[in-house]
Amino acid sequence: MKQIKTCWFVFLVFLCAIFLFGCGDSGLSKGKAKDILESHLKDYYGFLLPQKVEFMGGTVNSYNFILAAKDMGLIDANSTSSIFGSLGVKSYIEKPKLGDVFSITLTEKGNSTQHLIYANKGICFLVGNRKINDIVEIKKGENDQYTVLFSYTLNYNKLGKELSSLAQKKGAKPLNDDLKLRGKAIIVYDPFLKKYIAKSIMWSKWENENWQPQSWTTYVNDKLVLMSQ
Repeated sequence: MKQIKTCWFVFLVFLCAIFLFGCGDSGLSKGKAKDILESHLKDYYGFLLPQKVEFMGGTVNSYNFILAAKDMGLIDANSTSSIFGSLGVKSYIEKPKLGDVFSITLTEKGNSTQHLIYANKGICFLVGNRKINDIVEIKKGENDQYTVLFSYTLNYNKLGKELSSLAQKKGAKPLNDDLKLRGKAIIVYDPFLKKYIAKSIMWSKWENENWQPQSWTTYVNDKLVLMSQ
């Protein structure tokens, strides 16, 4: 009788092993999805400041935030080209002239403030955090690809609030703190890494569905980088 029980036990263990290896990955749960999204979205690097600013007649993106960051001692803005430079006329970022080009660089204070360089195009400071509120829906597609709909809240830290407040005084639009937003992510299972990874993350206003690329952090070759796709 004891031998029979032992044989049944070994047989059951064998069946469980076949079942587990046959099934492979068990699927993306809401808990796994939330952990993945929080790892990429927890830290919010925003207020992209371009490293090169050209005044060629159009509107310069983030101009008010450039002035705010300069006033706070985070960046320097040095003239690299000017139509009137040959005439001995100096150019200043506060009062630019048509044709002026400025280089935006970090000061010692800015360099010591937590920041990331985005795709060699601009400087983003750590200005807030994002909290995942709810995984609304998970849809499985082909090749272990999942579309994840979720809601999250964006809050600004002390630096973010200071930059925003100063930029508003210079003409920027007010930014809402404790802002609730929609999110949509594409998450896939990588059989080589044996884990789920995010391929893209997008955001939309809470009131309506209008998806736009969302910046998010990830590690590439053990280096933290900013993504947007």
